[in-house]
This record gives sequence, C-alpha cells and structure tokens, in this order.
Amino acid sequence: MRSHIAAVDDGGLAVMSTATRWGGLALFIGSIMVGAAVIGILVSQRQPVGTGIQYAAWVAWLLAVGAVLTMLALPHMYAVQANQGGTVGTVGFALLQGGWVLALVFAIAPLVYRGLPSEPGESVATLTLGTMLSAGFVLTSVATIRAGVFPAWIGYVLLAAAAGFIFLFFVAEFLPTSASRVGGLVFGSFVAVGWAAMGMHMWMGSNR
Repeated sequence: MRSHIAAVDDGGLAVMSTATRWGGLALFIGSIMVGAAVIGILVSQRQPVGTGIQYAAWVAWLLAVGAVLTMLALPHMYAVQANQGGTVGTVGFALLQGGWVLALVFAIAPLVYRGLPSEPGESVATLTLGTMLSAGFVLTSVATIRAGVFPAWIGYVLLAAAAGFIFLFFVAEFLPTSASRVGGLVFGSFVAVGWAAMGMHMWMGSNR
C-alpha cells in the first residue's frame, strides 16, 4: 500500500514522496549553511563562547536561513524513520525540534534588533533549550543508528556532532578560546556532513 511518506516499488526500494524529497533538499542546503556559519564563527572568534560578542551580519544571515530550512526539513526526516525509530526517535525528534528554537533565536534576534549580542546570555530559557537540543541530538542519533533507514555511519556522525555541541554549550565557556574553536569545528562539520547526507538520501528518493 502506497503511503504519503514512502512507498515500495516492485524492486523493493523505498521511494520518498515529493514533499519528503523536497524536505531532503532543504535539509541538505540548510545543514551546509548552518555548518559553514558555525565554522566561520569559530574560526574568526577571539573570545570564548558565552561572552556576548557580535558577529558579522553575513554570518547571522547564513545561520538564519540555514536554521529556518533545517527547521522545515526536520519533520520530514523524522517521518521517514518514524516507525523504525520507535519511542526513542519520537522523543528525540520532539526535543530536537523544540531545542532548535535556540538556533533560530541565536541567528535571527541580532538581525531583528540592532546592537543585540549575537550570543544569548545565560538564562533559564537558554539552558532549557540548550539541554533539549543536546538530548534531542543524542536520542535522534541513536534512533537513526537503530532504525536502519539511513546508513548507520550517518547516525554515528550525528552522535559526534552531538558530543561537539554538548562540549560547546556546557563546557567551552569555562576554557580558553581554542576549546570553543575545537567544539565548534566538531559540531559544525559533523552536523553538516550528517544532515547533508540524510538530505541527499531523501532527495534521491531512496533510503538505501
């Protein structure tokens, strides 16, 4: 029976719906933009994470557009492996989608309000969203590995990205600037590779 999300053709190959394929393209483009922006920020950064510094407008725009595209694509990514991902995948997606609001705020707020620091200050909201995002990354990565819909290596790459984000968000601000660069480079490069690979599989209409 042909479903809205995916169908199986005569050769047994899962074929994505048109909406899911376009979601894959959005994930591919958005993740590359987010990864490039994060790496650009960390390479040029001269202060530790969390010091309220101001980034260049082009970096904020790159991050903002990438974050919006990724937000739109994540439900399609979840739907592709929802059945196989089980409860872990569902909880992970909910936390990832909710926590991704932090990326939107991080990117868009300085563009809307001139002079606003590019990094959010310490607050209960920031800590809550950051914790949700961290847990969402980890659980979604585990669900991806277990589901077997996407190649397992993608799940491991995203798990490495999750480790980079956790280090960047919770630890790096207490260490020298070089530590922020390392955490940011790990997160930015691995999340770009992992999500871009997912997006490419979705766009090409196959989960194999």
